[in-house]
This record gives sequence, structure tokens and C-alpha cells, in this order.
Amino acid sequence: MFENLDIQDNTDLWRGVILHGKNASTYKIALATLLVDYSNRNFTKIPLDELASDFFHVYQKRMENGLRQNKTSGRDTYAEQMVNEVKADKTSESDALEFLKENALKKMVLQRFNTICGKKIPEPFYSFDNTHLTLSNNILEIFTTKQGLLEDELNSRWDLLEHAFTESNAAETMELDEKLEWIKHSSKRTNITKFIFVLQGYQRGKCFYCGEDIDGEIQVDHVIPRQALRHDEIWNLVLAHKFCNQDKSDNLPPKPFVEALFVRNEYVLDSNLPLREKLKLVVKKTPAERWMQIQDAYKFANKKIGNRFWGGSKKYDPREDMFYKRVRKIYDQIL
Repeated sequence: MFENLDIQDNTDLWRGVILHGKNASTYKIALATLLVDYSNRNFTKIPLDELASDFFHVYQKRMENGLRQNKTSGRDTYAEQMVNEVKADKTSESDALEFLKENALKKMVLQRFNTICGKKIPEPFYSFDNTHLTLSNNILEIFTTKQGLLEDELNSRWDLLEHAFTESNAAETMELDEKLEWIKHSSKRTNITKFIFVLQGYQRGKCFYCGEDIDGEIQVDHVIPRQALRHDEIWNLVLAHKFCNQDKSDNLPPKPFVEALFVRNEYVLDSNLPLREKLKLVVKKTPAERWMQIQDAYKFANKKIGNRFWGGSKKYDPREDMFYKRVRKIYDQIL
């Protein structure tokens, strides 16, 4: 069903929902935040009245940053409307919660959450009826173990959605602000560490160079050395262990890692807003053109810095990684 994605376990399924679900608002992320909290506390059956209250209050807190919570300019979400009306004493909190329960939750996000690329997932993370939300074992298994990495990815997704919805001119200027800390046309090296949790979900929390789970210090690396390309465009950025990054240094990686970079980018482009849109700003239109773009950059770097190659990891070949093998099949005729 999800042939373009790497869905192998419940964690991948969760990432698929969060990263590949469509986001016209931040409702899905707000609900996910509450689902994580309930799971962490081992709550299995939540009254919809309690869910509505928590949904209202998570938005009440979130809206303090002044950023938009939906894609459509000039139109607030029901959650924003209710928070603002209660704040202005135009409606009571109890009436606001009842409205949110019926309209934002039961008729909208609760029905749409358990999907990837518009298709229902095989094992939903919850079920609900007219009075209660019941968590499934798969989400309890993920978050009762305190999956901090997934929670960080979720928070970053909300941050990035707010940024994309609020800065409607970002696509026109082809720049990102200091929140993401990289600028397309900058020749000055920028601090890109805040980009870590945005990329983590798309790398499944694994080091790009050794394929192992990333723990300890995480670093952002330019696959094709920045010394040659002189930019911090996202298509060339990956996450790595500190040791792996230092081992590679400013050398060119073996070609299989360049292919893996292409596959990673295509995986991101198969997702929805906002990261896909940011990537689309700096890559070509078709997969074939994007593959040529990476090859040209690789050849240019080779000429610019000379034959300085990193040997790669002796224990890891990205061509044998199940994720890359699965996604790579789609592009065999291009690579």
C-alpha cells in the first residue's frame, strides 16, 4: 500500500503518519502531541470531553508564540477561533470545548489522522466512538518507553509547520529565516544545528554514514564537501555521528553514498509540507534532473578539491540498507 515508503514497524508507521500526512493545519501535530502524552502516562481510554479540553489548552499555550496554525491565509482554525473567543469573553470555555469536540475532533482530525499519503494505515493508532478515544497497542508500545527522539521530531514538525504557514513569502524569496539557519545564496557558513530534528525523521534517526541509530552528539554534514560547493542547501545535508562526520571530514564520499543522498531526497519529496517545499526550492523538477544535479555537483567538487576521497565505513554499504534498497528500486532506471 505504501510502496514508496519504508514502513517496517510501528515506529516507521508513526513517522509515516507525521511526515507524510497532509497538513493544512497543525491539528494532526496537536493530536499527536496529546497521543504521546497519554501513551507516556499509559492512558488507554480517554473521554472525548477530556481530549477536547486538552486539545483546547495545548492550543491556548501554543498560540502564545503568535504564529499561524493553518495554511489558508486570513482564516483561523476552529481551535484558534475558540481560544480567541474565550480570551475575549465572547463564549464560555465549556461551550468552546463542546464545539471543538464536535467539529475539530470528531468531524475532522480524529477521522483523518491515521493516514499516510491519503491512504488509511493498516494498524490505526487509536479508535474512537461518540464518547471515548481508545489507544491501540502499537502506539502504547512506542511511547511507554519514552521515545524522546520521536517527540523531538514531533515538536520540530510543529515548529516548521508554523513557520511555513506564517512566512507565506518564504517560497518567493527562496530563503529561510534564522529559525532554520541556512540561506540559499549565502557563501558564509551558517549554523545549521537547529535543522537536526527536522531531518531526523527522514533519516529514521540513523547515521547517514554508518546506518546505526544516532545517539550521543549529532552533527549535520555536507555529503559533497562545502569547501567545494560553498552553500548550505538542504539537498546536501545529512545527519551523522560525530565520529563518522569527523572520519569523513571534508573528503568526497564513495558514490554509493551519493546515490543514497539522492534516494533520501526523493523520499523527502514524496512527503508533504513543509520540508518538501523547502527542498523543492533548491532542486530540479524531475528525478532524472535531480540525479544529474547531484552528479554534476560531485564531479565539480572532485575537480575543485582534487582526488580527496573518504573510504566509507567497512561495516556499512548503503546499497545493502533495506530502506535505501526499497526506495532505490523506484529509481533504478535513473541511477
